[in-house]
Amino acid sequence: MPLEKRFKIANLAGFKTIELMLYRSNNPDSEHLFNIDLLKKLQEEFQIRITTVHAPESFSKDKIIREKTYNLIKQLKPRYMVFHIPNRSELDYIKWFKDKYLNRNKLGDTLLLAELSEHLERDPIIKEVEDIAKLPSVCFDIAHTLKIGRDPLEEMKQLDNIYEIHVSFADKGKCHQGIIENKEIFIKTLTNCQIEEKVIEVNNPRAYARGINLIQA
Repeated sequence: MPLEKRFKIANLAGFKTIELMLYRSNNPDSEHLFNIDLLKKLQEEFQIRITTVHAPESFSKDKIIREKTYNLIKQLKPRYMVFHIPNRSELDYIKWFKDKYLNRNKLGDTLLLAELSEHLERDPIIKEVEDIAKLPSVCFDIAHTLKIGRDPLEEMKQLDNIYEIHVSFADKGKCHQGIIENKEIFIKTLTNCQIEEKVIEVNNPRAYARGINLIQA
């Protein structure tokens, strides 16, 4: 879906903020997402602020993409940057994780939020809820947790370091499905969670539109 259309849909649905999800470096649309002038124009045109930037998967391996992401953060000044917890084999990324996240936890004024990504068939250096609870700040993804067979609502009760929640569903091996697939989890999340930042994260425009419809209802 074109970037302009995403902003338009969010605007029509009444959203005032959006999370910018950066693609892999080999995605043909990825350059548009790093177009700072375009992003500033869309924020102004639709009166929607980018409050979170989600680092691309290639952030862990590609130093050029990492620098481009740093520059984007510097220019847009979002509240948060979400990134995946390193895999055990990603030695350079683990070094970044310790230096930038554990020791500093900020890029400028932007707070870094670690996100468990074991659903990607990775072997993250931190994956148990008791260890996640020791991190300075996290983004909790409901679909990731469902994908690995754990109860997201129970885990959320054990974490007081959540700054943002990704609300979507995982079923039959598919992750980030629309929230309508499990309305009960979505409603319980909104009812029981006091976290201000809740992000709808889905894989396709149809699921996105259905999620918007559920919110409006």
